[in-house]
Amino acid sequence: KIKPVGAVLVSTPQDVALADVVRGKAMFDKVEIPTLGVVENMSYFVCSDCGSRHEIFSYGGLWALAFLAVAFFEEFLMRGYALFTLTTGIGFWPSAVALSLLFGAVHLGNSGESWVGGLSAGLIGLFFCLTLRRTGSLWFAIGFHAVWDYAESFIYSVPDSGIMASGHLMDSSFGGPRWLTGGHIGPEGSVFVFPLLGLLSIAFARLNKEARFPGPAAPASNPPAEMSRAGYASSPPG
Repeated sequence: KIKPVGAVLVSTPQDVALADVVRGKAMFDKVEIPTLGVVENMSYFVCSDCGSRHEIFSYGGLWALAFLAVAFFEEFLMRGYALFTLTTGIGFWPSAVALSLLFGAVHLGNSGESWVGGLSAGLIGLFFCLTLRRTGSLWFAIGFHAVWDYAESFIYSVPDSGIMASGHLMDSSFGGPRWLTGGHIGPEGSVFVFPLLGLLSIAFARLNKEARFPGPAAPASNPPAEMSRAGYASSPPG
């Protein structure tokens, strides 16, 4: 038998649903199953202070899918096949730097982007290359990329590379000089993004010390038996 580790109670905003949550928690308490949390399932949220209506599940769900798709596309494009292929020719880090510069340059095409935002995008790309190098997989980069964009655009409701997402959750505003806040570019245009990426890179490198990408290549000194019998010599390692 599998013993449950906890329960999550799902409710709606009505009073009768809240009463069901109370009864449900009491039931789980009797069988010694801890309640991990309560999720209120509502199609929209009305701010009690400003009266504005926020479509949490429609916009929130659509933006989550959109940013996940963007993360898959950009990571596989910039740090998938292209990075692996370049690595076989010029090595990993020269390839990572070249593709990260291209990644930053592409972001300069966004409306409202600046050279600071483009530089930070390139450094973020280099950080993702580091995660690939140390984990041997793109999954961490894809997840981090998607969550970064989603939190920035929808949850914290600030510009992302100069683009403001429609239907964002909060009404955020900046106060202070542009170099500090990022201004209309968003947090990626702030000077704080550079030490943040540095600390992230150092922490990730310390926690993941072994290089796992690219994997060991097949030794060139062992050609197939058919080629050896035919008189072909193996090429020297390059």
